[in-house]
Amino acid sequence: MNRMAFEHKKNRTALFFAIVFVIVLAVGAYLFLSKMWAEFEMASLINADFSPSQAVNKEQVDAPGLPVSKENEYPSAVDYFKTPMGFSVVSYSQNWTGEKLEDIYNELAANKHGEEMYAISEVMIYPGESALDSGSSVAGTHVTQEKDFSVFFHLPGIVPESLQYGIHSTQSTIELYNMDEYADVSQVARTISHEYGHHYTMYYFMQNDEAAKSSDYYRLRGVDGFDHEVLYDIESEYYENHMWSLYELAAEDYVQLMGSPDAKQPREYLDIFDVLNNYSKNKDYKAYADASVSNVYPQENIYLPLADEVDGLRDYYLSFIGEQNDTANLEHADFNLSMSANEQYGYKYYEITWDKTTTDADSLYTLVCFSENGDIYLPVRTVQGNETPIARVGTAVKLSGITLTTLKNGVTDEDRYFKLYVTWPDGRMQSSEMFYADF
Repeated sequence: MNRMAFEHKKNRTALFFAIVFVIVLAVGAYLFLSKMWAEFEMASLINADFSPSQAVNKEQVDAPGLPVSKENEYPSAVDYFKTPMGFSVVSYSQNWTGEKLEDIYNELAANKHGEEMYAISEVMIYPGESALDSGSSVAGTHVTQEKDFSVFFHLPGIVPESLQYGIHSTQSTIELYNMDEYADVSQVARTISHEYGHHYTMYYFMQNDEAAKSSDYYRLRGVDGFDHEVLYDIESEYYENHMWSLYELAAEDYVQLMGSPDAKQPREYLDIFDVLNNYSKNKDYKAYADASVSNVYPQENIYLPLADEVDGLRDYYLSFIGEQNDTANLEHADFNLSMSANEQYGYKYYEITWDKTTTDADSLYTLVCFSENGDIYLPVRTVQGNETPIARVGTAVKLSGITLTTLKNGVTDEDRYFKLYVTWPDGRMQSSEMFYADF
C-alpha cells in the first residue's frame, strides 16, 4: 500500500471516529437534558393538578391518590376529601362526612412523618367490619400494592415527540373498619397511628422479610434472642402469633415513639376502693380494658420491653426523617411490686404497692391485671407520680351506720399476673416485669 493511499485511509478512519464521537456526544447531551427535564417535571408531580394534557396512562389508570372525582373513582362512596398531600380520604359511612374526613387527615398528619406520606394512596373508611374478620376485632388494615403507569412529557425544541416514562409506584392504602361505632377521630387515633406505622416501617426498612432481617431494627430489637418465630409465611400462623409478628411489633413501636398526642392519650382508672368511697359520683364507672388506651395497652406483646426501653430504637426511627432524639432511653425498671392480704368486716382484699422511678406530678402509674394466659383482665388503678403508689383488689367494704356495702371486681377469683406501666410527662413509657399473684 502506497503512502498516499495509507494517508487517505487514515483520514477516513479519523473522520469516522470523529463522526461517532459527535454522535455519542449528541446522544449523551440529549439524554442528560432529557433526564434533567424529566426529573424537573417528575418533581412537580406530587402536588400537580393532573389532567389528560399533563399525564396520560395508556390503560387509563390515574396516578396514586389523585382521583378525578368521587363519581368515577369511588362510585359508591358517601363522601371523600382530597388532602393537601395528594391522597384522598374516602368514606363509605354516613357518620363520617364533610369536616370529619379532614379530621381524619389531620390526625394522620399529627403522627411524625416524612416523605413517605406522599406514598399513601388513600384512606378508606368503612361502616362495618372487615371482610377478613367475622368477629369485628380488626380495627384497621394496611395494604400495599405495586402498580406501573406511564407519564408523557412534551419537550418542545428538544425532541419532535413526547417522551414516555414508565413509573413503578408502591401505593399504600389505610383501611379503617367499624367506623359507625365512633363519633370522634380521637377514638380511632391509635388505630390510625398503628396502620400508618405499618406504612412507615415498610417504606423504610421492612419492604419484605429479607429486608426486615437485615435491618438495624432487627438487631436493635434483639430478635435473635427471642424464643419465638417472628416471620410467617402462612396466614393462619400469622394470626395465631399476632403479638410476635415483627411487622406488628414494628408498627406498635412506631406508635410509642412517633405517634400523635391523641394516639398516646392515657386514661385514668379507679380501683374498687375509689369507686366505693365515692359511689354517688362513680356508680356508673367501668374500667374498660380498651386496646386504644396507651397506658393500658402500649403494645400487644406484654413479654417484651417497650420501645423506649430499647437502646437506640428512637434514634433509629427518627433517622429516616432527619430528626434528632432529645430524650434519654428508659430502663426496664425493677419496681419491687409486692402484695399484702388484708381483711375488713370479714371480707378479704389485697394491697399492691411498688417503688417509683419518677415523682413528677404529671407522670402516671397504671397497674394492669392479666389472666394466666396473658390476656388483659382489667386495668386496676392509675396513680399520679406525687401520690401514694398503691392499688387494691378483692372486695371493698364500706359501713354507713348499720348498712354494710360491698364491691368486688373479680380480680381475686383466680390467680393473676400484674404489670405496671409508667407514662412519663413527655410521653415515654416504662414497664415492670410480670408480677404473679397466687390468690
